[in-house]
Amino acid sequence: MEKSAQVFVDEGYDMEVDPEWVNLLIMAKESGIPIEVVRSFLRGDYRGYSEYSG
Repeated sequence: MEKSAQVFVDEGYDMEVDPEWVNLLIMAKESGIPIEVVRSFLRGDYRGYSEYSG
C-alpha cells in the first residue's frame, strides 16, 4: 500500500486520519505557524498566510 493511501481510524471518534495531514500540521506547528492560520488557509482565506510563507 502506498504511503499516501494509508489511513488511521480513530476508534474514539470513528473517523479516518491521514498521517500525511498529521505530519503537515506538526511541521506547521514546529515552524511557528498558529493553527488558526492553517485552518483559515485550508478554508481558502489566505490573508494571514503571507506572514509565514517566507
